[in-house]
Amino acid sequence: MHPVNRPSSAPVFIPNPVRVIATLGKDVSLACKPRASPKPRVTWRRADSRRLQQSNRIMLLRDNTLRIVNSSRADEGHYVCLAVNTFGSAEMTAVLWVKEPMRVDLSPARLEVTVGESVVLSCRAIHDTSLDVGFQWSFNQQPINFQTDGGHLEFIQTQSSTVDLMIRSILLKHAGKYGCRAHTSADTVFTEAELLVRGPPGPPGVVIVEEITDSTATLSWSRGLDNHSPISTYYLQARSPFSLGWQTVRTDPEPVTGTMESAMAVDLNPWVEYEFRVVASNAIGTGDPSTPSRGVRTKEAVPAVAPVNVSGGNGRRHELVISWEVLHSPCYSKDIILL
Repeated sequence: MHPVNRPSSAPVFIPNPVRVIATLGKDVSLACKPRASPKPRVTWRRADSRRLQQSNRIMLLRDNTLRIVNSSRADEGHYVCLAVNTFGSAEMTAVLWVKEPMRVDLSPARLEVTVGESVVLSCRAIHDTSLDVGFQWSFNQQPINFQTDGGHLEFIQTQSSTVDLMIRSILLKHAGKYGCRAHTSADTVFTEAELLVRGPPGPPGVVIVEEITDSTATLSWSRGLDNHSPISTYYLQARSPFSLGWQTVRTDPEPVTGTMESAMAVDLNPWVEYEFRVVASNAIGTGDPSTPSRGVRTKEAVPAVAPVNVSGGNGRRHELVISWEVLHSPCYSKDIILL
């Protein structure tokens, strides 16, 4: 391969000058990248003094970047980078300002609310007044899109250095960490506040039918989320082909307290297919029901009552016709017995 012939040129800096804003105690890098061919020799100096002397705090890196460690007010000023090659020379001036670091106050830092309430989080930046400040809100580390949140969240600019986040008609899904990121041309600071939302319990876990008799079913389940309000009571519900939807059933013990994870449904009908589910309740309200159990059939049993409206008469010679009213219950046979 033939070598590429590059046009020779004196050093040129674009842009020039360069302005850099840093904060107290932070490290600063001032780049010096002239366009030149051949590669120039680079030196740094303060505009008001002689050539810079390197130390443990001020260093010239291999790419000609000037590195200042643990910057202070004394480092403010104009820095000149001189680039020289056989075709000429050029200077670039870097202007360095060192500002007080920004602080951000987000209040309240931790908050407990109940579903349906509204709250305001306030974020205030304390910063150098010569710098403009911008803000961004986030939820669980993700930027908030105020156009797609369903009207629950609102960004409110109260002052040039203070913004509020209004959270209206809070839902359980709004629980989490809200972050405020404040940024200037010199600094970026991030802080978070935690929002706990109290609400009705979540659905209990899978319901298992442990034992079945002709009139009882022993059920067990696993505990669901209490959503920051202790579960006070569980309700057992049953559904059969003969019921109008889900019905709350009597239990043993009664009531079923929030510390329990098993109980017996009683007063069931014999020889009926049942499904069971469990609902939890706390001081806020009643939550969603568990997933229904598998269908199970209660055991057979003899009728507990006698037929009603029994009467006899008529019939042919040597016959007696006896009639009665059919018991309209799923637990009894409807077969007609002829005597």
